[in-house]
Amino acid sequence: MSLTVYKVIFKGSNEIKEKNLTLTFKSVFYEDPIKIPAKYILGLKKLSEINKNIVIIKNIDEVTQFGKDISLISYNYYFILLFQLKNKKTGFLIGNMKKMGNILIGIWPFNREQTQISKEKIYEKLDNIINKAHEYSKICLIN
Repeated sequence: MSLTVYKVIFKGSNEIKEKNLTLTFKSVFYEDPIKIPAKYILGLKKLSEINKNIVIIKNIDEVTQFGKDISLISYNYYFILLFQLKNKKTGFLIGNMKKMGNILIGIWPFNREQTQISKEKIYEKLDNIINKAHEYSKICLIN
């Protein structure tokens, strides 16, 4: 299977006019996509009100897919969940489809060798972020 990536371009401030604020995610392939229940996004939004280490910002300008196996799937909008636990930074790119809801479509850092993560591992990480947010030095949800 060839490499497919998502390049996320962020909105710059007034001083930054170029599209040089980017993050690249390696696409994950699943026959049965991993759905990300809305409870995780809503949980992070609630936690951000009381935990200063959880930041939620609206900053995605554009998401572009590159590679040989480009999907023709259209997403309504995207979320990026970035988190740091014990100096290990990780991220998920989540796309929203009208009939399926939120699904995992990419992982970061880009150079990560593993492109297949089990549904159970994803849910375990998300549960830990919600239930043990105090153990994380940084959590950021970008939409």
